[in-house]
Amino acid sequence: MLGRISRIALLALCTVTIAVRCAVPQRDVLTWDVFGYYLYLPAAFIHDDIALRDHSWLDQVMDTYEPSSTLYQLVDGAEGERVIKYSSGMAVLYAPFFCAAHMLAEPLGFPADGFSAPYQIAITIGCLAFALLGLVLLRKVLLHFFDDRWSAFLLVLIGLGTNWFQLTAWDGTLLTHSALFTLYALLLLATIRWHASPSWRWALCIGASLGLITLIRPSELVAVLIPLLWALHDADQRRMKWNAVRKNIPHIMGAVVLFLIAVSPQLIYWKVTTGNWIFYSYVNPGEGFDLATPHLRPFLVSFRKGWFIYTPLMLIAIGGIAL
Repeated sequence: MLGRISRIALLALCTVTIAVRCAVPQRDVLTWDVFGYYLYLPAAFIHDDIALRDHSWLDQVMDTYEPSSTLYQLVDGAEGERVIKYSSGMAVLYAPFFCAAHMLAEPLGFPADGFSAPYQIAITIGCLAFALLGLVLLRKVLLHFFDDRWSAFLLVLIGLGTNWFQLTAWDGTLLTHSALFTLYALLLLATIRWHASPSWRWALCIGASLGLITLIRPSELVAVLIPLLWALHDADQRRMKWNAVRKNIPHIMGAVVLFLIAVSPQLIYWKVTTGNWIFYSYVNPGEGFDLATPHLRPFLVSFRKGWFIYTPLMLIAIGGIAL
């Protein structure tokens, strides 16, 4: 059977990930940064208070569930509103599971307040499933470049040799990392497929995945370089790409429109809450970008957060760029 070994590797990875997640269930998952990602949903759909002007319900959530020690997830606006610091991409991904939990909470005997057990369980299951979808998409990407055996090996290497497994199965199922992994895998697959045979399906997938990636973490807009710079490594490839783009301008426009639709919830939220289409929320002391001080050594080799120390596999990946 074509792709049998990589399919077995995929199934094994998914099984181990689910088993570990079930063996060590998280409690109080809607806490700390996740609380900030998620707050859009109860604020908009339960309390009709997207600007968070009514302090009473949020104070009650803090007292009942203790999602964090402070409300560092919020930034004060100019006219009494409070703006959620994080962008709304994860809330968009949580939304279907939030809706399912909201319909089931009261029939199951739980408060329909957005934070009781059904919400936490439903969103955890949803995020886990979305993360595992990333492995499915990654396998398809790998099979484009490698045979079945190498694809299986690389799938396991990435699944267990990076922090994907720890963040998905152990400590960060609801964080942005696994969600971005899945969306990047989708973007890569859509980019490969569109360049091989341009179609509306893959063009729209490029636009949607880019939009959701940016909505989750605006700095990830850099992902637009993947489809833009794809297949430009020699003159023949550049000529073929230009011909494909020139013949499929409607595809490009469709991708742009879907990208704009995907990022529009954040722009609308900022406009409604602050009166501005763009709002910079990282204003707390110690936050923000300092491009003049990139902290490369601590980022790469410090024991606090060294990329090469805790994911040494990336030394091979970086070395491979030169080959």
